[in-house]
Amino acid sequence: MRDAIRLVADLAGSGIPLDRIVGQVLAPAQVEVGRMWEQGRWSVAQEHTATGITEVALQTAVLSAGVRMPDVGQPSMVLACADGEWHSLSARMAADVLRAEGVDVTYVGASLPSESLGDFLAVQAPTALGLSCSTAMTLVGARETVAEAHAVGVPVIVAGSAFGSHGSRAEAIGADAWVPEPVAAVEVLRTWTAEPPATFRAAVDPGTDEWETLAVAPTDWVDDVMLRLNRRRPRLHSQGRALEGRLRKEAAYLLRCASGVQLTHDEGILEEYTAWLRGVMTARKVPVDLVDDLYAGAVEALAERAPQASAMLDRSRVLLRSHG
Repeated sequence: MRDAIRLVADLAGSGIPLDRIVGQVLAPAQVEVGRMWEQGRWSVAQEHTATGITEVALQTAVLSAGVRMPDVGQPSMVLACADGEWHSLSARMAADVLRAEGVDVTYVGASLPSESLGDFLAVQAPTALGLSCSTAMTLVGARETVAEAHAVGVPVIVAGSAFGSHGSRAEAIGADAWVPEPVAAVEVLRTWTAEPPATFRAAVDPGTDEWETLAVAPTDWVDDVMLRLNRRRPRLHSQGRALEGRLRKEAAYLLRCASGVQLTHDEGILEEYTAWLRGVMTARKVPVDLVDDLYAGAVEALAERAPQASAMLDRSRVLLRSHG
């Protein structure tokens, strides 16, 4: 920890801007933390410890950079994580970078219910809401939050890995702007301070109502997925509760991912998740064909309940097996 703190303090002290310290040191370090866990090289405890070090290093960088209160008349932003999004460090990094750029930021934390956030925005009346979303499972919450912001006259800027490398997913949920990095939001905010958007973007029509139930991953639906998996793998119980518990969580995540795909019309979301899950499971010596059986159970369980999602998962299953 001391080395990390000394490094960022020295960088800030030498005049390196905070956005570069975050973008070139802290954020890449945190990506590496996640990669180490995904590859099974670090435990959850080690991952959390490293994340804690990054948080302290961020605080040190902010203090060493001498970030000041913004001047009167500067753009303002309420910065939040989407409802259901608990990965908040990237949003905190964004808040500090934007403050260093002169934006008046109010950071409200992880997984804030959309209705509560809407009430807060009505009182604060910021230039914009900044919304962070790192996992596709929370795109539903992001869509609802965007709608709440628009209802009280606040435009929305979104960022985070859930939106991919371009703005199409952001547009699909009705966001007014997408930025690849925090500092890119500054120009958008300055433009909106001078001339607020005359209209807000509307979310696309999903073309189905399946997403609403998929988004909550009903217990009985997940139970059915696991029942069908156990029929395919009758000895799964003997492999330990931890594995079965993990597969149950992934079954719920699959349903939520399918919901995000339907909201954005982007099956790349499910392809990305499938590749990620295969890597995580392979690193833990879980056979790919067991993951394939989990997908097969989901395809069967959703065949009548959510046929469009079932077909989508079946296509991802083919992709999974082609990489096996």
